Amino acid sequence: MSRPRQYATPAARQTAYRQRMKETTMLVNREPFLRMDQAMEILYQTLHRATAGKNSLAQALLRATPVETLEAAVEWLTTQLQTANPVEEHEKM
Repeated sequence: MSRPRQYATPAARQTAYRQRMKETTMLVNREPFLRMDQAMEILYQTLHRATAGKNSLAQALLRATPVETLEAAVEWLTTQLQTANPVEEHEKM
């Protein structure tokens, strides 16, 4: 005995496939994406060099992957903004 068909027609199967692709795939403009990817790689390499030079900020931010490094930078900046006194920052301007 064979397994029952999951889709009644080839068109139904194709529709389900396209729906799955729509849910798991994101369309992006290639040029801005490649520029962002290149900038991330440059940042990551620069942090590696700065870490070798014993830069404490680079050591605090550098992680295993560029994405984790970016997340660490966002977390560090967020902490800096939360601990800064907004009144003092405004007066400096």
